[in-house]
Amino acid sequence: MGIIKILPYILLAIAVFLVFKKFRKAPSDMARKPSSNKMVACCVCETHIPENEAISHNGKIYCSKEHLE
Repeated sequence: MGIIKILPYILLAIAVFLVFKKFRKAPSDMARKPSSNKMVACCVCETHIPENEAISHNGKIYCSKEHLE
């Protein structure tokens, strides 16, 4: 009779463990994914920025409009 009273607590503990394990694993999986944006350097200050945010003009790459001018 004793194991029947303890069984729901054991099942609950296993379920809680699996939920925490799943949530703990999710951010680390996202951190491992490589970014699809290539990083490029500004030709003025050499700051690296994502390629999709860079300003390209006459074959050169700039990080801002101020550096373009």
